[in-house]
Amino acid sequence: MKYFTNLFHNLPLIKIIPILIFFFSLIIPAQTPQYYNYQNVGTSINNFPYNVSGGKLVEWLFLPGEINQPTPPPAGDLIVKIYFWTPTANSGTRTFTDLVVMMAQDTITSLVSGQFYQGEMDTVYYSQNASLSSVAFTWMGIELNTPFPYDPSKSLILAVGQCGSTGSGMSVRQNPLTNTGLRRVWSVGGCPFVPYNGGDFSIVNFGIDVVPVPVELISFSATTDNKNVNLNWATATEINNSGFEIERRYDKTDWLKIGFVPGHGTTTEKQNYSYIDQNVNAGIYSYRLKQVDFDGTFEYSNEILVNVTAPLEFTLDQNFPNPFNPSTTINYSIPNSSFVQLIVYNSIGQEIAILVNEIIEGGNHSVDFDASSLPSGIYLYKLQVGSFVETKKMILMK
Repeated sequence: MKYFTNLFHNLPLIKIIPILIFFFSLIIPAQTPQYYNYQNVGTSINNFPYNVSGGKLVEWLFLPGEINQPTPPPAGDLIVKIYFWTPTANSGTRTFTDLVVMMAQDTITSLVSGQFYQGEMDTVYYSQNASLSSVAFTWMGIELNTPFPYDPSKSLILAVGQCGSTGSGMSVRQNPLTNTGLRRVWSVGGCPFVPYNGGDFSIVNFGIDVVPVPVELISFSATTDNKNVNLNWATATEINNSGFEIERRYDKTDWLKIGFVPGHGTTTEKQNYSYIDQNVNAGIYSYRLKQVDFDGTFEYSNEILVNVTAPLEFTLDQNFPNPFNPSTTINYSIPNSSFVQLIVYNSIGQEIAILVNEIIEGGNHSVDFDASSLPSGIYLYKLQVGSFVETKKMILMK
C-alpha cells in the first residue's frame, strides 16, 4: 500500500488498512440504499470529485441522525456499500481513474475551512480504473473493498479522491443545510493534494448499505503440560461482546464455569484470547466457550477434548507468593493414589498446621495456607508420601 502513502501523504493520520485490491470495471445497477440522508431532495448540483485536471479530493461530514435508520438504530453495523444521488444529466456510465474512498468517525460537528479532517481515516475502496453507472435521478453505488464499522451516534467523515489522469466526471445532488458550520472541504488539482479554502453549506445526497457484525470465532484450541491446560481462541469480528465464560466438564458431569475473559465490545479487527486452567488432575476433560453479549444473550462454541495424564514422579513446588501475607498456595504432584501428609513447621521444628493427612488420588494438587494468626518469620512445609519426603522454606512477612 505504498502507493496510497505517497499519494495522500500530506493528509494527517490517514490509516491505510491492508486490503486485497481488485482492479476491475465495476458496473452497478441502480438501487435504493438501506439508509440514506436526503433521498430525491434538493436542487443544488456539484461535481463529484473528478473531471478536473490532476485530480480532486472532497470531504463531507454527516452528523449523527442525518443518515436515516430504524429507531433505535442497530448496533455494530458494517458499511459495505455507499451511494450518491445523481441528476438527470448524469444517467449512464462514468469512468474514473485512481478512485479512492476513505472514512472515519468522530465526535466533531463541523469541518474547518481550508483544512482537511485531522483524525485517522481508513481506506475502504481503491480502483485504478472504475466504471460506475446510474440512471436519471437515482443512486450511483460503490461496493467497498473493506467494510467499515459504523456507529450512528458519531459523525461520519467521508473522503473521495482521484489522483491521476482525468476521468469522465460525475455530478451529484446536494441539499442546503439547516445548521451552521462548514460541511464540505475540497481541493482541486495537484497531487498530492493541498487543502483548499473551498467549501459550502450543502451536503451531498448520500446512502449506505450495512450488514451486522457477528462474533466470529475463527479458532479455539488447547494444550497441556499435564499440569495446566492452556486455552487459546481468536475472533475475526465482534458485536456487543461482553466476553467469554470458560466452561469445563469431566466425564459426564455437569458443565462447570471456571473463568471469564472480557471481550472487546464491537470490533472488526482480529482479537486473540487465552485462559489457563491450573493444576488440573489427570483425566479427559471437555472445554467450551460461552460467548455472552451485553444484553445477556449467549452462544456456545464447539467443544474440545483435553487428555491430562498423571505426573510421572513426586514433586513439591515452591509456595506462591513467597514472601506472603497472610496466605499462600502450595502445589504438589503424585503419580498415583497414595496416603499424603503435608505439614507446616516453625523454624525450630514445632508442628504448626496439618494441611493434608489422607489418601489423595494421583495428579496435581493445590493447598492454601492461611497464616493470619502467626507471627512473621521463616516456616517449613514438608510433603511425605510413602518413602518420598521433601521440605521447603517459606517466609511470612507482615
